[in-house]
Amino acid sequence: MTADVGNAKFFVTDAGREIGTYDACDGTFVFCREGISEVDYRDYVCELIREGYSLCDEYELGKNFYSMLSGADATAFISYLGEVGELRAYAEPKGFSATPPRKNGEAGDGDVTLLQLEVDSEGSRQNGGMTYILKLSDGRFILIDGGYYSDAEADRIYGVLRENTQVGKKPHIAAWFMTHMHGDHYGGMIRFCEKYAGECLLDGFYFSGFRVGGTSCWLGMVDKFCVLRDMWKKGERPAIYGKLHTGMSFDFSGVVIRIMCTQEDVYPKRFIDANDTSTVFRIDARGQRIMILGDCRDHECDAMLRSFGKSGELRCDMVQFSHHGYEGATKQLYEAVGAQTVLYPLNIVGWQENYKTVPQNVFAIWFPKTDRPAKDYIAENMANGNIKKVIVAGAGPSALTLPYIPEGEVILDYEAFFEEHKHKVPTGYELKGYRYADGDETKIEKI
Repeated sequence: MTADVGNAKFFVTDAGREIGTYDACDGTFVFCREGISEVDYRDYVCELIREGYSLCDEYELGKNFYSMLSGADATAFISYLGEVGELRAYAEPKGFSATPPRKNGEAGDGDVTLLQLEVDSEGSRQNGGMTYILKLSDGRFILIDGGYYSDAEADRIYGVLRENTQVGKKPHIAAWFMTHMHGDHYGGMIRFCEKYAGECLLDGFYFSGFRVGGTSCWLGMVDKFCVLRDMWKKGERPAIYGKLHTGMSFDFSGVVIRIMCTQEDVYPKRFIDANDTSTVFRIDARGQRIMILGDCRDHECDAMLRSFGKSGELRCDMVQFSHHGYEGATKQLYEAVGAQTVLYPLNIVGWQENYKTVPQNVFAIWFPKTDRPAKDYIAENMANGNIKKVIVAGAGPSALTLPYIPEGEVILDYEAFFEEHKHKVPTGYELKGYRYADGDETKIEKI
């Protein structure tokens, strides 16, 4: 059969059985079929080549195979999920996005360091946010998300980049990856671009999402990325925007970024909410693996277990705890990952005014909860020694040189940390529904 993709007629195989066709609302489409063999997949790729497409790249991950093809009017990415016998064809208009080269830079002599940054819970008056920076061995950086839209977030990111860049050189961002379009993840990126586009170099933004919402939840902002990329002028060439698909992998100076899941993998299920549109990244560096889950929820966890559950591709040394430890990924996924180190992107001292008190020990509220999909996964695995380190963003920025070997206390005394820092009222902070007791700004009471 054929389908309209922009000005192109896109050929879709009739092998197997149709699961569904999905409009991604930005001119891109997803075609899903089941009952597919590897022969069916390879025949389909060959048929697209006969139709005039050229094979740009091929990827392999576990028992799955992936092909990217370019036609006169459309670009196609074809996935074969060997563990479940499914085929997914993603088609987008020609020029909609630009895929980064498979190999981007040579490995340098420096360390590879992963930094987990604090979040601006004070200026945002929210609990959440997430920013990771990976310093490559050649001195460039990869960024994931960016926290809230605030000067504090932008300044913190720039400060880390500046501190880790040679004097006289501009910080060079090889790639800025975005998990999903919630303000505590993309806001800081926008503010950073507004303030520091002239102070840094950026090669490209990478994301998998929608232009407009096709369901009740808002799923992306491709248009905003296209505006942002033009802020970053390098000679005559602006930064690129690249749409991600599961199975893609990119080598940035010896650090391989693998795309383990995108919102496209949820079909034919309906999204639980916009958190279930997170792009999941695996970082392979210096013999270790790090899983960045964003805010992914049940359906994406199920998709990853279906696609990679038997191959061992989910196994990692570190894992970012999904959705800031609220109600994110499932226990089954964490068990498949089996990480010894947990990265926990949540503040400890909270200034969110819809809690019962301000400030609140937000980490103490959420960390022990057992009514989420992951239930008591962390508690169980801290007790049996499988989890050897929990690194909390709210305790301050952490710089982990890879390979990272967890040692020392498993988790900081977050109760003591809260008692030490709870009296540090943010500069210019105005209480709503609370007051300073007896005029003392170290004592806050509810009105």
